[in-house]
Amino acid sequence: LIGFAIQKNMYRAGYLECPVTCSPDATPQACKCTCPDIAAYMNSSVAKMSVLDQVFAGQGIYFWDKDSNDVTDLLIRLLCNDYDEMAPVMGDSLEAASPLDPSFWPTHPTPDRLLHWRRLLGFNDTEWPDNESWSVQGFAIAYCYLHNEDDVGPWPTLFKESAGPYSNRELWELYSPAKPYLPYIYDNFEWPHCEAAGLPLDMQPTGFDDDRTVDDAVGFDQSGDDSTRPDSPTGAMDPNDATSEAPAPDDAPDTPQGMTDFMKSFMEAHKARQAKARS
Repeated sequence: LIGFAIQKNMYRAGYLECPVTCSPDATPQACKCTCPDIAAYMNSSVAKMSVLDQVFAGQGIYFWDKDSNDVTDLLIRLLCNDYDEMAPVMGDSLEAASPLDPSFWPTHPTPDRLLHWRRLLGFNDTEWPDNESWSVQGFAIAYCYLHNEDDVGPWPTLFKESAGPYSNRELWELYSPAKPYLPYIYDNFEWPHCEAAGLPLDMQPTGFDDDRTVDDAVGFDQSGDDSTRPDSPTGAMDPNDATSEAPAPDDAPDTPQGMTDFMKSFMEAHKARQAKARS
């Protein structure tokens, strides 16, 4: 995953270039992304390190193997696909057109389900800092188009309750797993393969975190004070109405098993709200 992210950053920074088109009979080797300046990188340590220092964000720990051998030549050749037998098919995801790549669709529901679960439990921090996007021109921290909270995307109307286009904040509110706007729900929040590997089944290593910050978009407010909850997106269903049937958070047990029971009750209420919204 890190290797993919670094190659993506190299592409965005202009170090790695990909063919605009490839003929149907082109070999993988003839249709792969490469670094036009690879010769300069291999002949000049200054040129090579200017690239690696940027895309690795100065994390020099990756520049040596376990025996303290310098592997920067190997790294730059790997990242530039400079080996004849090496022709990775990165797909459209490398060029920021992820939905065009078939691998996008079976991959993203996994983090989406994790995000739903984490939002239902509550985050320690839901602040959305502006102008702090990672991997701008390599690994710089700066503004990136459509990454700030109030940036408005080009998408048309996605929800009948609220007309587009939407800001990121509005989408965060509309994507809440505790509200009836999404056309789907997950049937469970269980990861048995993680439990088999020794991780907690509820993905909460320390149990229910009493210090967590409530996700305003979900609407679980342990203090009972809704005065700081953001307004719902323009034209959207009132969030207080959308969550009124959910069990009160104060009634939720604070043990992992209790949380499981609470989530079952919550999901039943959530399904009922969705059925009501569809009718």
